[in-house]
Amino acid sequence: MRGRAERSGEKDLKEKMVFCLKCGTKNPSDMEYCLRCGQKLKHKAKVKNK
Repeated sequence: MRGRAERSGEKDLKEKMVFCLKCGTKNPSDMEYCLRCGQKLKHKAKVKNK
């Protein structure tokens, strides 16, 4: 078996990360400010389909 088995929920966790534009740190998507530098994080706006 090559590589490692992906743990349950690991893929979901990776998809819910936001990168800080100032320092490049990965932050959980529910954070408003970067855990490393304190920069306000910009989140992608959710588009509503009419």
